[in-house]
Amino acid sequence: MMSDYTATVNSNKYRVIINKDHVTINGSEYKCELTGANNSVYLLKVGNKIYEITVNDLGSRRYGILVEGEYFETEVKTRLREQAEEYLKNKADVSNKGYLKAPMPGLVVKVNVSEGENVNAGDILIVLEAMKMENNLKSVLTGTVKEIRFKEGDNVEKDDIIMTIE
Repeated sequence: MMSDYTATVNSNKYRVIINKDHVTINGSEYKCELTGANNSVYLLKVGNKIYEITVNDLGSRRYGILVEGEYFETEVKTRLREQAEEYLKNKADVSNKGYLKAPMPGLVVKVNVSEGENVNAGDILIVLEAMKMENNLKSVLTGTVKEIRFKEGDNVEKDDIIMTIE
């Protein structure tokens, strides 16, 4: 059974394909064996060399890894998840450019910005409650808030333009 992942280490992405006793990293194939010593320590044999690897789950698909005294953190996603996130990011960048739209019907719980305020991509602009869950709506671009169309306590429908950013 083959598994296809994207691993990000220090902002560098690596495509990792695991197929039984072979691992392919960015097109280079390695014959290897992996044995679990306990819940977080593994022995990895690559060729004739054996590596002791300690893995700590940091949550949200992030892992701290110690290999022969060298520590690094990585984020691991299935290849399908990576492609879906990239697609949705590109779609949001194109379709929502300049607008913050309601992704679903809900209640505006909190407005974190005011008109005329400068915002950065990734800033939480609005907290929207939908299906008893609070959702942070973030800016997809850096700019200035030109118009806010809803206030705290207002109901919004899917695709309503909540605010404009230039």
